[in-house]
Amino acid sequence: MIAAFPRGGRGRLKLAIETIRDMGIFSMLPDELLADFESGFEEQTYHDGSEILRHGDVGKSLFFIASGRVKVEMPGDFGPVTLAHLGRGETFGEISLLTGNPITATVRAEGEVMLVQLPKKTLLEILERYPPLSRHFIEILSQRLASTDISVRHSEEKKAVLSRFLEESSGMDEFDPGKSRVMEAAADFIKKASAHKCCLITGERGLGKAALARTVHRNSPHSQKHFLVFTASGDDPDRIGNILFGDGDGKNRFGYLDLAENGTLVVKHPERLPLSIQDELAKRFKNGQSPPLPASLILVSGKDLDEMAKAGEFSGDLLELVEVSVEVPSLSKRGRELPDIINSSLDKLSKKHNVPRPEISRDALNVLLSHKYVDNLRELNTVLERALILCDGDVIEPECLFFGMTPVSRKGRLNLLSFDMFRVFWEKPAGINILRSLTVVFFLGLLALLLTGIAMPGSPAGRFSLGMIWGVWWPALIIAAFLLARFWCGICPINTMGGLFRKIGVRRRNPSDWMRKFDMYIPLGGYLVIVWAEELTGMQNSITGTFILLLSILAGYSIFALLYSRNTWCRYVCPLGGMLGVFASGGILEMRANPEVCAKNCRGHECFKGRAGVAGCPVFHHAMFLEDNFTCQVCGACIRSCGNNSVQLNLRPPGEEIFEYRSPMTGAAAFSIALALVPPLLILLEKLGIGAFSFPTPVPGFNFILVTVAVVAAGIGIFRLMSRLSGDEESSLTFTRLGLSLIPFALASNLAFHMLHIPAGGWSVNVDLNLLGAVGKTIPLVSLNFVFIIQAALLALGVLGTVYILLRDRRTAVIPRICTFLVMAALTAGMFFLLTAF
Repeated sequence: MIAAFPRGGRGRLKLAIETIRDMGIFSMLPDELLADFESGFEEQTYHDGSEILRHGDVGKSLFFIASGRVKVEMPGDFGPVTLAHLGRGETFGEISLLTGNPITATVRAEGEVMLVQLPKKTLLEILERYPPLSRHFIEILSQRLASTDISVRHSEEKKAVLSRFLEESSGMDEFDPGKSRVMEAAADFIKKASAHKCCLITGERGLGKAALARTVHRNSPHSQKHFLVFTASGDDPDRIGNILFGDGDGKNRFGYLDLAENGTLVVKHPERLPLSIQDELAKRFKNGQSPPLPASLILVSGKDLDEMAKAGEFSGDLLELVEVSVEVPSLSKRGRELPDIINSSLDKLSKKHNVPRPEISRDALNVLLSHKYVDNLRELNTVLERALILCDGDVIEPECLFFGMTPVSRKGRLNLLSFDMFRVFWEKPAGINILRSLTVVFFLGLLALLLTGIAMPGSPAGRFSLGMIWGVWWPALIIAAFLLARFWCGICPINTMGGLFRKIGVRRRNPSDWMRKFDMYIPLGGYLVIVWAEELTGMQNSITGTFILLLSILAGYSIFALLYSRNTWCRYVCPLGGMLGVFASGGILEMRANPEVCAKNCRGHECFKGRAGVAGCPVFHHAMFLEDNFTCQVCGACIRSCGNNSVQLNLRPPGEEIFEYRSPMTGAAAFSIALALVPPLLILLEKLGIGAFSFPTPVPGFNFILVTVAVVAAGIGIFRLMSRLSGDEESSLTFTRLGLSLIPFALASNLAFHMLHIPAGGWSVNVDLNLLGAVGKTIPLVSLNFVFIIQAALLALGVLGTVYILLRDRRTAVIPRICTFLVMAALTAGMFFLLTAF
């Protein structure tokens, strides 16, 4: 606003001219000359913030400051850049006036300003009558240009620093409190905080507290000014002070307070600041000692600052500045509105990635609703954004949901992919394809021998195939699981042959909810069915029964390959794969990803989705979240699809995985207990005969399966009871560790049992290798005594392995570990008794 004095007020103007006669350029003018032109002067008064000159206009007058101050500023990328502050006795407007160029800067009043204005015509007449004044203007022009150059360079430096800080503070969405009662306080806070100088936002991590601060800023009167976020730390006070307040001409010339000039400064985790810095920050805002200050200061913390201030751990002066505060509730308190939050987040993420918004299946929604979000909204948004990228179609299924990040232990690991020989093998599909072809040939050869044995009973081919399957192949798979994890599943001939059905162009469904719900219990049930069928039919001695078993597994896989996507059979159903997965978890090989590399470099999640010419994970896994060997087929798909060299194939100490579990795996633990209990029971049945449990039943062999299931269920129940009586908070996790500690013993007992079927003499299966066609001639591979020695050695190693795991497990109480050892000792004694007593 401009207040111009009328000509009638010449007395005040005369007084102003007399006041400035001895200052500035007027001191050079002779009195008679100044008196001649006195009538050409005009007086004007401007109030605070009034625009005196505007950038881009043409200068028409020279202004002399009689009282007050003005600010000279020019436009910049991030708002006006202050070039100078001028006071009493100084002039402005001469550059445009004398050069004829447009005005290069805007001049604003700072407070009440009284100016003496000299029109251009009058100034030119004075210069004509008094030429020495021109030299003085040239000096003023030189000084102003030099000052402007310094100011511009200062502005450029500030712009560079500000650009970086603004980039660090960007990327936050608007905070949407919604309409729930839980969030009424947040909505009210947004309205109140916008009009206050200092605010406080508290709450758990990942709740969008900084986004709430941004929303407050955008609703404030200074919303067009800068919004900066400073994340505090407990570093050296001098260093933190320089970053926050600036250090003049040093490395941190511009502090956050300078850069947030008249805008909003957010200080995250203020409790981490040294107390001296907290007090200094409070002092500057109280006394205005660091002009220009931010218009508002917002403190964001996850701590109770009131309690910290009472304990002397937080500045009471800084806390006194807070005029309004709010605590953002966690997701655990917003359960009813969680579906709305999920849908809202998915809408924003779809727009961010410019993709159609997918639906969320009922099963996936149930998974999202049942998860405990440690990082609240941040974790939820991360999970949803990843699912948006991973889902193949227009529906997000549970297979696309991955929570948290698996910490990878490097202790005692050796990455085999660091050696060229192994890397070349896994990166090129030719090697593994050759192995798959060989296993198909092997499998078809065994089927052909079995068919020959069925067509010609008593032929050597049938007996040879039985010996290879039950005496060699089956034990070899168990040993391979310990040494190579589930590598066999990656080259499995049933997988390769049944996979041909996946090439049929039909729409396949995702795994059903019941598969995910029961997880490893489904393969465990299939394993018990196979055990029942083996004993009922005497399958180790039955060519027909063995042939039907192999065809049944192939048919099951083929049906699932036709109906379901990827290797649903291998992930959720296959009994053999489940057994190998349990043994593999205690083995010496693992496939893992480096989570740091994935977090920094992974954008397309190719290990899950695949890329051009390379399929993704066949069992719905994401390498970054892989933490166990139960389902990983070690097929190398993730190695070939990952472009960041994140995947590792590690050798590790045996049993190491069991110590690293952070989440319950009750199905796997139950399977491990069953694998430890079934071999002694089967040996007992083979000694006594299946008729030992004879009682009338409508189903053949029902008595046997009933006893087997009862024994397994009782064993699982005992371990469940032990885990609950241990006093641990997470009984399911304790049950997992106790059950999986039996893996070494279960592996040894299964090998000892299957050694009974190695072609040999004695009371074993006694498969003859009549390879020469000589009727009545048998060629035993090993003697019975040697078999028993190997069995005893295996059981001893299994016991030692389980004892080692129990001793190293520091997270489980002592009593449950002792009970587990006693159970294993009883099983071992029983097996030794059965192997020697008959």
